[in-house]
Amino acid sequence: MLTRLFLISLVWCLVSLTSSGQIITWSKTRKLQWTDFKGAVTDSTAAASVVGIRFMPVEYHTAVKKGRYKASAVFDTKLSFRVPNRATNYLLRHERLHFDIAAIFAVRLQKRADKKGLISEREAKIMFTEINNALMVYQEKYDDETAHGTGIVAQAGWQKISLDQIP
Repeated sequence: MLTRLFLISLVWCLVSLTSSGQIITWSKTRKLQWTDFKGAVTDSTAAASVVGIRFMPVEYHTAVKKGRYKASAVFDTKLSFRVPNRATNYLLRHERLHFDIAAIFAVRLQKRADKKGLISEREAKIMFTEINNALMVYQEKYDDETAHGTGIVAQAGWQKISLDQIP
């Protein structure tokens, strides 16, 4: 049961998607369920999560062209999919950890932004790009080392490592 992770940069334009129910923002108390995977199956993998980081201005000062930004991890329900007869609880835990990993990197981005205070749009894009690139490398490493969730021992190790880092 191979899974594939699609990472997309969900940056400035997700407000309408969030209000339509297509985007789920990460929460420690709200775990993904198979019913959240509403997209059409696009290939032969058992499941795919489309997760990323949203980084949007929450306050903007036009006089100085700087603002404060908020980072959050998001999951796209319409692009994430599962093959029903191959969607096991074990595989769901693997997909959930992709979302948790995105949350870890969103917290890193938020801490960087908070430390800087008011930042320009250019600075925000640079910060976002650096963290998002690191996230993509980390997600790929996770899939490689766990054989996309099929390596039971490796998956258990990743669960322990990442759970310690979850905000």
